[in-house]
Amino acid sequence: MFISENGQSLPTYYYAVYGVAYDGFFSALRTASATQSDSMQFIELQQGINSYTGFDDTVLSSYSLTEKRTNYGGDDYIRIWSDGVRRVFLKAALPDLPADSLIDRATLRLYCYSERWPSATRMLYAYRVKNPWVEGSSQSNGATWYEFDYLDDQLSQENDWETQGGDIDRSTDFGFGANGIIAKKMFSQGGWVEFDITALANLWLDGSMPNHGIMIESLEKGNSVYFYSSEYNDAAYRPKLSITYHSQPQDTPESDFFIRLQQDVDDYDGFSDTILSSYSLKEKENNFGGEKYLRVWSKGVRKVLISADLSILPADITIQQANLRLYCYQWSWPSTSGILQANPVIQPWIEGSGTFNVGSFDGATWFEYDYVDGQASGAGDWQSPGGDIDMQWDFGYGANGVVSEAFLSENAWVDFNITQIVKDWHAGVMPNYGLLISGIRKGEDHAMFFSIDSDEIEFRPIIEMIYTKN
Repeated sequence: MFISENGQSLPTYYYAVYGVAYDGFFSALRTASATQSDSMQFIELQQGINSYTGFDDTVLSSYSLTEKRTNYGGDDYIRIWSDGVRRVFLKAALPDLPADSLIDRATLRLYCYSERWPSATRMLYAYRVKNPWVEGSSQSNGATWYEFDYLDDQLSQENDWETQGGDIDRSTDFGFGANGIIAKKMFSQGGWVEFDITALANLWLDGSMPNHGIMIESLEKGNSVYFYSSEYNDAAYRPKLSITYHSQPQDTPESDFFIRLQQDVDDYDGFSDTILSSYSLKEKENNFGGEKYLRVWSKGVRKVLISADLSILPADITIQQANLRLYCYQWSWPSTSGILQANPVIQPWIEGSGTFNVGSFDGATWFEYDYVDGQASGAGDWQSPGGDIDMQWDFGYGANGVVSEAFLSENAWVDFNITQIVKDWHAGVMPNYGLLISGIRKGEDHAMFFSIDSDEIEFRPIIEMIYTKN
Protein backbone atom coordinates (compact mmCIF):
# COMPACT_ATOMS: atom_id res chain seq x y z
CA MET A 1 0.00 0.00 0.00
CA PHE A 2 1.28 3.48 -0.83
CA ILE A 3 1.11 6.24 1.78
CA SER A 4 0.56 9.74 0.44
CA GLU A 5 2.24 12.90 1.69
CA ASN A 6 -0.76 13.74 3.88
CA GLY A 7 -0.81 10.28 5.46
CA GLN A 8 -3.69 8.96 3.35
CA SER A 9 -3.53 5.33 2.29
CA LEU A 10 -3.50 4.92 -1.47
CA PRO A 11 -4.49 1.73 -3.27
CA THR A 12 -1.97 -0.98 -4.08
CA TYR A 13 -2.41 -2.33 -7.60
CA TYR A 14 -2.10 -6.03 -8.30
CA TYR A 15 -1.51 -7.20 -11.81
CA ALA A 16 0.08 -9.84 -13.99
CA VAL A 17 1.64 -9.56 -17.43
CA TYR A 18 0.80 -12.56 -19.58
CA GLY A 19 2.14 -11.25 -22.88
CA VAL A 20 5.18 -13.12 -24.20
CA ALA A 21 8.00 -10.70 -24.94
CA TYR A 22 10.80 -12.73 -26.50
CA ASP A 23 11.86 -16.34 -26.82
CA GLY A 24 9.00 -17.47 -24.58
CA PHE A 25 10.09 -15.24 -21.70
CA PHE A 26 7.55 -13.13 -19.84
CA SER A 27 8.73 -9.56 -20.11
CA ALA A 28 7.56 -8.69 -16.63
CA LEU A 29 5.98 -10.40 -13.66
CA ARG A 30 4.72 -8.19 -10.92
CA THR A 31 2.34 -8.40 -7.95
CA ALA A 32 -0.59 -10.25 -9.43
CA SER A 33 -4.15 -11.35 -8.91
CA ALA A 34 -5.63 -10.34 -12.25
CA THR A 35 -6.49 -13.37 -14.35
CA GLN A 36 -5.46 -13.89 -17.94
CA SER A 37 -7.10 -11.46 -20.32
CA ASP A 38 -7.28 -11.22 -24.08
CA SER A 39 -7.63 -7.43 -23.86
CA MET A 40 -3.94 -6.61 -23.23
CA GLN A 41 -3.09 -3.44 -25.14
CA PHE A 42 0.14 -1.52 -25.76
CA ILE A 43 0.59 2.15 -26.57
CA GLU A 44 3.71 4.29 -26.92
CA LEU A 45 3.56 8.05 -26.57
CA GLN A 46 6.30 10.08 -28.26
CA GLN A 47 6.13 13.68 -29.44
CA GLY A 48 5.46 13.91 -33.18
CA ILE A 49 4.89 10.16 -33.63
CA ASN A 50 1.41 9.03 -34.74
CA SER A 51 0.18 12.63 -34.35
CA TYR A 52 0.85 12.66 -30.60
CA THR A 53 1.60 16.16 -29.24
CA GLY A 54 1.15 15.68 -25.49
CA PHE A 55 4.78 15.67 -24.29
CA ASP A 56 6.24 18.63 -22.39
CA ASP A 57 9.74 18.89 -20.97
CA THR A 58 12.12 21.50 -19.63
CA VAL A 59 15.03 22.05 -17.23
CA LEU A 60 15.02 23.99 -13.98
CA SER A 61 18.48 25.22 -13.03
CA SER A 62 19.96 26.92 -9.98
CA TYR A 63 23.47 26.99 -11.46
CA SER A 64 23.50 30.81 -11.63
CA LEU A 65 21.12 33.71 -11.20
CA THR A 66 20.75 33.90 -14.98
CA GLU A 67 19.82 30.22 -15.23
CA LYS A 68 17.38 30.51 -12.31
CA ARG A 69 15.49 33.11 -14.35
CA THR A 70 15.66 31.24 -17.67
CA ASN A 71 13.20 28.83 -19.24
CA TYR A 72 14.59 25.93 -21.32
CA GLY A 73 11.38 24.49 -22.75
CA GLY A 74 12.45 25.10 -26.35
CA ASP A 75 15.86 23.41 -26.16
CA ASP A 76 16.46 20.21 -28.11
CA TYR A 77 18.13 18.59 -25.09
CA ILE A 78 17.39 18.34 -21.38
CA ARG A 79 20.06 17.87 -18.76
CA ILE A 80 20.65 16.92 -15.15
CA TRP A 81 23.55 17.96 -12.97
CA SER A 82 24.92 17.60 -9.46
CA ASP A 83 22.63 17.11 -6.49
CA GLY A 84 19.56 18.80 -7.98
CA VAL A 85 21.36 21.86 -9.36
CA ARG A 86 19.85 21.09 -12.77
CA ARG A 87 16.74 18.91 -12.87
CA VAL A 88 14.45 17.72 -15.63
CA PHE A 89 10.66 18.12 -15.71
CA LEU A 90 8.61 15.92 -18.06
CA LYS A 91 4.91 15.46 -18.58
CA ALA A 92 2.94 13.26 -20.99
CA ALA A 93 -0.80 13.61 -21.41
CA LEU A 94 -2.39 10.17 -21.08
CA PRO A 95 -4.89 9.08 -23.73
CA ASP A 96 -8.46 8.25 -22.78
CA LEU A 97 -8.37 4.60 -21.71
CA PRO A 98 -11.49 2.52 -21.04
CA ALA A 99 -12.98 3.14 -17.60
CA ASP A 100 -12.12 -0.34 -16.30
CA SER A 101 -8.49 -0.23 -17.43
CA LEU A 102 -5.52 -1.14 -15.28
CA ILE A 103 -1.97 -0.21 -16.30
CA ASP A 104 0.30 -3.26 -16.15
CA ARG A 105 3.52 -1.41 -16.98
CA ALA A 106 4.33 2.24 -17.62
CA THR A 107 7.92 3.02 -18.58
CA LEU A 108 9.38 6.48 -19.18
CA ARG A 109 12.38 6.29 -21.51
CA LEU A 110 14.99 9.01 -22.11
CA TYR A 111 17.87 8.72 -24.56
CA CYS A 112 21.20 9.61 -22.93
CA TYR A 113 23.60 10.93 -25.57
CA SER A 114 26.27 12.40 -23.30
CA GLU A 115 27.56 12.16 -19.76
CA ARG A 116 30.26 13.93 -17.76
CA TRP A 117 31.70 13.44 -14.28
CA PRO A 118 29.63 10.35 -13.44
CA SER A 119 29.41 9.35 -9.79
CA ALA A 120 30.18 5.83 -8.60
CA THR A 121 26.50 4.85 -8.54
CA ARG A 122 25.37 6.70 -11.72
CA MET A 123 21.93 6.82 -10.11
CA LEU A 124 19.06 9.12 -11.09
CA TYR A 125 15.81 9.51 -9.17
CA ALA A 126 12.26 10.24 -10.35
CA TYR A 127 9.63 12.11 -8.30
CA ARG A 128 6.03 13.25 -8.76
CA VAL A 129 5.42 16.92 -9.55
CA LYS A 130 2.58 18.20 -7.35
CA ASN A 131 1.43 21.31 -9.19
CA PRO A 132 0.85 22.40 -12.82
CA TRP A 133 3.67 23.98 -14.84
CA VAL A 134 4.17 25.34 -18.34
CA GLU A 135 6.84 24.03 -20.70
CA GLY A 136 7.65 27.36 -22.31
CA SER A 137 9.77 28.03 -25.38
CA SER A 138 13.00 29.44 -23.93
CA GLN A 139 11.63 32.96 -24.16
CA SER A 140 9.92 34.99 -21.45
CA ASN A 141 7.44 32.24 -20.71
CA GLY A 142 7.27 28.84 -19.08
CA ALA A 143 8.69 27.30 -15.93
CA THR A 144 11.88 28.58 -14.30
CA TRP A 145 13.59 27.85 -10.99
CA TYR A 146 11.37 30.50 -9.40
CA GLU A 147 8.06 30.27 -11.28
CA PHE A 148 5.82 27.53 -12.72
CA ASP A 149 5.11 29.95 -15.60
CA TYR A 150 7.29 33.02 -16.13
CA LEU A 151 5.57 36.26 -15.15
CA ASP A 152 7.80 38.76 -13.43
CA ASP A 153 10.73 36.77 -12.07
CA GLN A 154 10.36 37.49 -8.33
CA LEU A 155 8.84 40.96 -8.40
CA SER A 156 5.59 39.49 -7.07
CA GLN A 157 4.62 36.12 -5.66
CA GLU A 158 2.18 35.44 -8.47
CA ASN A 159 3.09 32.29 -10.44
CA ASP A 160 5.82 31.41 -7.94
CA TRP A 161 6.44 27.79 -7.03
CA GLU A 162 5.58 26.99 -3.41
CA THR A 163 9.20 25.82 -3.17
CA GLN A 164 11.91 27.17 -5.46
CA GLY A 165 13.04 24.53 -7.94
CA GLY A 166 9.55 23.10 -8.34
CA ASP A 167 6.83 21.64 -6.13
CA ILE A 168 7.92 18.05 -5.68
CA ASP A 169 6.32 15.26 -3.67
CA ARG A 170 9.11 14.05 -1.40
CA SER A 171 7.04 12.16 1.18
CA THR A 172 4.70 9.66 -0.50
CA ASP A 173 5.84 6.06 -0.22
CA PHE A 174 5.89 4.53 -3.72
CA GLY A 175 7.86 1.52 -2.55
CA PHE A 176 11.18 3.21 -1.67
CA GLY A 177 10.15 4.59 1.71
CA ALA A 178 8.38 7.83 2.65
CA ASN A 179 10.64 9.95 0.42
CA GLY A 180 8.56 10.42 -2.75
CA ILE A 181 10.90 8.40 -4.96
CA ILE A 182 8.93 6.74 -7.76
CA ALA A 183 11.84 5.07 -9.53
CA LYS A 184 15.66 4.87 -9.45
CA LYS A 185 17.75 4.15 -12.50
CA MET A 186 21.40 4.01 -13.49
CA PHE A 187 22.33 6.02 -16.59
CA SER A 188 24.72 5.06 -19.35
CA GLN A 189 25.78 7.10 -22.36
CA GLY A 190 24.54 5.94 -25.75
CA GLY A 191 21.32 4.21 -24.72
CA TRP A 192 17.84 4.53 -23.29
CA VAL A 193 17.43 5.11 -19.55
CA GLU A 194 14.16 3.57 -18.38
CA PHE A 195 12.09 4.55 -15.34
CA ASP A 196 9.29 2.24 -14.21
CA ILE A 197 6.50 4.63 -13.18
CA THR A 198 3.69 2.05 -13.15
CA ALA A 199 2.57 2.85 -9.60
CA LEU A 200 2.16 6.57 -10.27
CA ALA A 201 0.59 6.05 -13.71
CA ASN A 202 -2.23 4.01 -12.16
CA LEU A 203 -2.86 6.79 -9.65
CA TRP A 204 -3.05 9.25 -12.53
CA LEU A 205 -5.42 6.92 -14.34
CA ASP A 206 -7.91 6.51 -11.49
CA GLY A 207 -7.71 10.16 -10.45
CA SER A 208 -6.09 9.56 -7.05
CA MET A 209 -3.34 12.01 -8.06
CA PRO A 210 -3.35 14.65 -10.83
CA ASN A 211 -0.92 14.19 -13.71
CA HIS A 212 1.54 17.06 -13.45
CA GLY A 213 4.40 14.90 -14.62
CA ILE A 214 7.75 13.73 -13.30
CA MET A 215 10.89 15.43 -12.03
CA ILE A 216 14.23 13.62 -12.46
CA GLU A 217 17.43 14.60 -10.65
CA SER A 218 20.73 13.35 -9.29
CA LEU A 219 21.25 13.25 -5.52
CA GLU A 220 25.05 13.22 -5.81
CA LYS A 221 27.75 15.59 -6.95
CA GLY A 222 28.77 15.31 -10.60
CA ASN A 223 26.44 13.34 -12.87
CA SER A 224 26.09 15.81 -15.73
CA VAL A 225 23.71 13.84 -17.95
CA TYR A 226 22.28 14.97 -21.29
CA PHE A 227 19.11 13.59 -22.90
CA TYR A 228 17.33 14.49 -26.12
CA SER A 229 14.15 16.49 -25.51
CA SER A 230 10.73 16.42 -27.15
CA GLU A 231 12.00 19.19 -29.47
CA TYR A 232 14.92 17.15 -30.85
CA ASN A 233 14.86 16.98 -34.66
CA ASP A 234 14.99 13.16 -34.83
CA ALA A 235 11.68 12.11 -33.30
CA ALA A 236 12.89 8.54 -32.74
CA TYR A 237 15.18 9.74 -29.90
CA ARG A 238 12.65 11.95 -28.13
CA PRO A 239 11.36 10.94 -24.68
CA LYS A 240 8.67 8.30 -24.78
CA LEU A 241 6.18 6.73 -22.42
CA SER A 242 5.33 3.09 -23.07
CA ILE A 243 2.15 1.73 -21.50
CA THR A 244 0.77 -1.79 -21.35
CA TYR A 245 -2.77 -2.03 -19.98
CA HIS A 246 -5.78 -4.32 -19.90
CA SER A 247 -9.45 -4.18 -19.03
CA GLN A 248 -10.05 -5.64 -15.59
CA PRO A 249 -12.22 -8.78 -15.66
CA GLN A 250 -15.56 -8.37 -13.94
CA ASP A 251 -16.73 -10.85 -11.29
CA THR A 252 -13.88 -13.22 -12.08
CA PRO A 253 -12.60 -15.32 -9.17
CA GLU A 254 -8.99 -14.66 -8.26
CA SER A 255 -7.31 -17.93 -9.18
CA ASP A 256 -3.71 -16.88 -9.69
CA PHE A 257 -1.37 -15.95 -6.87
CA PHE A 258 1.93 -14.14 -6.96
CA ILE A 259 5.03 -14.28 -4.81
CA ARG A 260 8.18 -12.20 -5.12
CA LEU A 261 11.35 -13.09 -3.23
CA GLN A 262 14.21 -10.64 -2.69
CA GLN A 263 16.80 -10.64 0.10
CA ASP A 264 15.78 -8.50 3.12
CA VAL A 265 12.48 -7.47 1.52
CA ASP A 266 9.36 -8.37 3.50
CA ASP A 267 11.57 -10.25 5.99
CA TYR A 268 12.77 -12.77 3.39
CA ASP A 269 16.26 -14.07 4.16
CA GLY A 270 16.54 -17.16 1.98
CA PHE A 271 18.89 -16.11 -0.85
CA SER A 272 22.54 -17.18 -1.15
CA ASP A 273 25.01 -16.24 -3.89
CA THR A 274 28.71 -16.26 -4.65
CA ILE A 275 31.23 -16.45 -7.50
CA LEU A 276 33.35 -19.40 -8.59
CA SER A 277 36.45 -18.18 -10.44
CA SER A 278 39.32 -19.92 -12.24
CA TYR A 279 40.91 -16.65 -13.37
CA SER A 280 43.98 -17.27 -11.21
CA LEU A 281 45.12 -19.71 -8.53
CA LYS A 282 44.37 -17.08 -5.90
CA GLU A 283 40.79 -16.67 -7.18
CA LYS A 284 40.36 -20.45 -7.42
CA GLU A 285 41.10 -20.71 -3.70
CA ASN A 286 39.06 -17.65 -2.66
CA ASN A 287 35.43 -17.39 -1.64
CA PHE A 288 33.33 -14.40 -2.79
CA GLY A 289 30.11 -14.90 -0.81
CA GLY A 290 30.36 -11.45 0.77
CA GLU A 291 30.84 -9.57 -2.53
CA LYS A 292 28.34 -6.83 -3.36
CA TYR A 293 28.62 -7.76 -7.03
CA LEU A 294 28.36 -11.01 -8.98
CA ARG A 295 30.51 -11.61 -12.05
CA VAL A 296 30.19 -13.87 -15.06
CA TRP A 297 33.02 -13.95 -17.57
CA SER A 298 34.12 -15.94 -20.60
CA LYS A 299 33.19 -19.60 -21.03
CA GLY A 300 33.08 -20.57 -17.38
CA VAL A 301 36.10 -18.57 -16.14
CA ARG A 302 33.87 -16.78 -13.65
CA LYS A 303 30.48 -18.24 -12.79
CA VAL A 304 27.67 -17.33 -10.40
CA LEU A 305 26.19 -19.68 -7.81
CA ILE A 306 22.76 -18.59 -6.59
CA SER A 307 19.97 -20.26 -4.62
CA ALA A 308 16.74 -19.29 -2.90
CA ASP A 309 14.85 -21.15 -0.19
CA LEU A 310 11.41 -21.98 -1.61
CA SER A 311 10.06 -23.78 1.44
CA ILE A 312 7.62 -20.90 2.02
CA LEU A 313 5.57 -22.09 -0.97
CA PRO A 314 2.36 -23.95 -0.05
CA ALA A 315 2.39 -27.65 -0.86
CA ASP A 316 -0.90 -27.84 -2.77
CA ILE A 317 -0.10 -25.50 -5.65
CA THR A 318 0.88 -25.63 -9.31
CA ILE A 319 3.66 -23.34 -10.47
CA GLN A 320 2.55 -21.48 -13.60
CA GLN A 321 5.56 -19.22 -14.13
CA ALA A 322 8.86 -18.56 -12.38
CA ASN A 323 11.59 -16.08 -13.31
CA LEU A 324 15.01 -15.42 -11.81
CA ARG A 325 15.99 -11.79 -12.35
CA LEU A 326 19.52 -10.36 -12.04
CA TYR A 327 20.28 -6.67 -12.53
CA CYS A 328 23.24 -6.20 -14.91
CA TYR A 329 24.91 -2.87 -14.23
CA GLN A 330 27.97 -3.43 -16.42
CA TRP A 331 28.63 -5.52 -19.53
CA SER A 332 32.15 -5.49 -21.00
CA TRP A 333 33.49 -7.20 -24.12
CA PRO A 334 30.00 -8.09 -25.36
CA SER A 335 29.66 -10.99 -27.77
CA THR A 336 27.27 -11.01 -30.70
CA SER A 337 24.90 -13.34 -28.85
CA GLY A 338 25.20 -12.07 -25.26
CA ILE A 339 23.74 -15.33 -23.94
CA LEU A 340 24.12 -16.73 -20.43
CA GLN A 341 23.08 -20.24 -19.38
CA ALA A 342 21.75 -21.60 -16.09
CA ASN A 343 22.20 -25.20 -14.92
CA PRO A 344 20.88 -26.82 -11.72
CA VAL A 345 23.46 -27.48 -8.99
CA ILE A 346 23.45 -31.08 -7.71
CA GLN A 347 25.58 -30.61 -4.57
CA PRO A 348 24.89 -28.49 -1.45
CA TRP A 349 27.22 -25.53 -1.03
CA ILE A 350 27.94 -22.74 1.44
CA GLU A 351 27.77 -19.06 0.49
CA GLY A 352 30.68 -17.89 2.65
CA SER A 353 31.74 -14.32 3.43
CA GLY A 354 34.81 -13.56 1.30
CA THR A 355 35.32 -10.72 -1.19
CA PHE A 356 37.87 -9.88 -3.89
CA ASN A 357 39.65 -7.64 -1.37
CA VAL A 358 39.23 -9.69 1.80
CA GLY A 359 39.74 -13.44 1.69
CA SER A 360 37.94 -15.88 3.95
CA PHE A 361 38.31 -19.48 5.03
CA ASP A 362 34.67 -20.40 4.58
CA GLY A 363 32.22 -21.04 1.77
CA ALA A 364 32.37 -22.32 -1.79
CA THR A 365 35.43 -21.86 -3.98
CA TRP A 366 36.40 -23.16 -7.44
CA PHE A 367 37.74 -26.31 -5.74
CA GLU A 368 35.40 -26.82 -2.78
CA TYR A 369 31.67 -26.54 -2.04
CA ASP A 370 32.70 -25.35 1.44
CA TYR A 371 36.24 -24.30 2.22
CA VAL A 372 38.17 -26.92 4.19
CA ASP A 373 41.80 -26.91 3.19
CA GLY A 374 42.08 -25.77 -0.43
CA GLN A 375 42.43 -29.27 -1.90
CA ALA A 376 44.97 -30.52 0.64
CA SER A 377 42.83 -33.49 1.70
CA GLY A 378 39.97 -33.77 -0.77
CA ALA A 379 37.45 -33.07 1.99
CA GLY A 380 34.81 -30.59 0.89
CA ASP A 381 35.87 -30.82 -2.76
CA TRP A 382 33.45 -30.56 -5.65
CA GLN A 383 33.37 -33.71 -7.75
CA SER A 384 34.29 -31.43 -10.66
CA PRO A 385 36.21 -28.19 -10.00
CA GLY A 386 34.01 -25.22 -10.82
CA GLY A 387 30.83 -26.69 -9.34
CA ASP A 388 28.77 -29.88 -9.65
CA ILE A 389 25.89 -29.28 -12.05
CA ASP A 390 23.40 -31.41 -13.95
CA MET A 391 24.47 -31.69 -17.59
CA GLN A 392 22.07 -34.41 -18.73
CA TRP A 393 18.44 -33.50 -18.06
CA ASP A 394 16.49 -31.99 -20.92
CA PHE A 395 14.71 -28.82 -19.83
CA GLY A 396 13.98 -27.78 -23.40
CA TYR A 397 17.53 -27.08 -24.61
CA GLY A 398 18.56 -30.68 -25.26
CA ALA A 399 20.06 -33.28 -22.91
CA ASN A 400 22.61 -30.83 -21.47
CA GLY A 401 21.05 -29.76 -18.18
CA VAL A 402 20.51 -26.16 -19.32
CA VAL A 403 17.48 -24.85 -17.46
CA SER A 404 17.32 -21.47 -19.13
CA GLU A 405 19.14 -19.06 -21.40
CA ALA A 406 19.01 -15.30 -20.96
CA PHE A 407 20.16 -12.37 -23.06
CA LEU A 408 22.47 -9.80 -21.51
CA SER A 409 21.58 -6.12 -21.47
CA GLU A 410 23.48 -3.42 -19.58
CA ASN A 411 21.62 -1.36 -16.96
CA ALA A 412 18.67 -3.72 -17.17
CA TRP A 413 17.17 -6.81 -15.58
CA VAL A 414 18.28 -10.09 -17.11
CA ASP A 415 15.51 -12.68 -16.87
CA PHE A 416 15.91 -16.45 -16.67
CA ASN A 417 12.73 -18.47 -17.17
CA ILE A 418 13.16 -21.14 -14.48
CA THR A 419 9.58 -22.42 -14.43
CA GLN A 420 10.39 -26.09 -15.06
CA ILE A 421 13.18 -26.42 -12.50
CA VAL A 422 11.06 -24.66 -9.85
CA LYS A 423 8.27 -27.15 -10.58
CA ASP A 424 10.75 -29.99 -10.12
CA TRP A 425 12.13 -28.51 -6.89
CA HIS A 426 8.64 -27.98 -5.50
CA ALA A 427 7.52 -31.50 -6.42
CA GLY A 428 10.66 -33.05 -4.93
CA VAL A 429 11.84 -34.44 -8.26
CA MET A 430 15.18 -32.72 -7.73
CA PRO A 431 16.66 -31.15 -4.57
CA ASN A 432 16.95 -27.37 -4.61
CA TYR A 433 20.64 -26.52 -4.49
CA GLY A 434 20.20 -23.52 -6.74
CA LEU A 435 21.65 -22.65 -10.14
CA LEU A 436 25.07 -22.09 -11.68
CA ILE A 437 25.10 -19.30 -14.26
CA SER A 438 27.86 -19.05 -16.84
CA GLY A 439 28.76 -17.54 -20.20
CA ILE A 440 29.08 -19.51 -23.41
CA ARG A 441 31.63 -17.44 -25.36
CA LYS A 442 35.34 -17.66 -24.56
CA GLY A 443 36.96 -14.34 -23.66
CA GLU A 444 33.72 -12.36 -24.01
CA ASP A 445 30.65 -11.24 -22.04
CA HIS A 446 32.10 -9.97 -18.78
CA ALA A 447 28.86 -9.17 -16.94
CA MET A 448 28.50 -7.71 -13.45
CA PHE A 449 25.30 -7.98 -11.42
CA PHE A 450 24.22 -6.69 -8.03
CA SER A 451 24.37 -9.45 -5.41
CA ILE A 452 22.20 -10.11 -2.37
CA ASP A 453 24.74 -8.08 -0.37
CA SER A 454 24.38 -4.98 -2.55
CA ASP A 455 23.63 -1.70 -0.79
CA GLU A 456 20.96 -1.08 -3.45
CA ILE A 457 18.31 -3.47 -2.10
CA GLU A 458 15.91 -2.92 -4.99
CA PHE A 459 18.55 -4.23 -7.44
CA ARG A 460 19.31 -7.43 -5.57
CA PRO A 461 18.41 -10.75 -7.27
CA ILE A 462 14.71 -11.56 -7.48
CA ILE A 463 12.62 -14.69 -7.99
CA GLU A 464 9.03 -14.05 -9.09
CA MET A 465 6.43 -16.78 -9.33
CA ILE A 466 2.80 -17.12 -10.32
CA TYR A 467 0.96 -20.20 -9.05
CA THR A 468 -2.54 -21.63 -8.74
CA LYS A 469 -4.01 -23.57 -5.85
CA ASN A 470 -4.85 -27.21 -6.56
